[in-house]
Amino acid sequence: MKNFIVSLILTTVTGVRRMEDAPPLPPPPFVETGGFIAVVIVASVVLLCMLMCCCCTISNKKWIEAKRVELEFLTLVADTKLGLIEYKKWGSAPYMLMMPGTPGFAHTCVGFDTFGFGLITVSRPGYGRTPMTEERKKAEA
Repeated sequence: MKNFIVSLILTTVTGVRRMEDAPPLPPPPFVETGGFIAVVIVASVVLLCMLMCCCCTISNKKWIEAKRVELEFLTLVADTKLGLIEYKKWGSAPYMLMMPGTPGFAHTCVGFDTFGFGLITVSRPGYGRTPMTEERKKAEA
């Protein structure tokens, strides 16, 4: 084992000495062209965009949480035999029930409440505070 280590060191030293005697390598042609600068600029822009997205996400978390709490305060939750359903009343009686499309939740209102009747909108299962259960995943539900 000792002889192996000594021969490995000697081979390495010999190889380094040969490299020192060799003429220097020319720089890669890609670095001398404008392509290298373009790649550096594109990579910098992508990195800057990723950094800005992270900063915006972090700074908006408090606003998003406050908005979620505000929206939940405006809705009610009905306890039915099939489970909890979030709903919101818009306008005044007589009421019309509106089932929003996908994605849809109780805060979806397209101005129907301005036509002289009220509107009740509900959150679809899995949206808002209406939970998604195994039973509600079936089309019959």
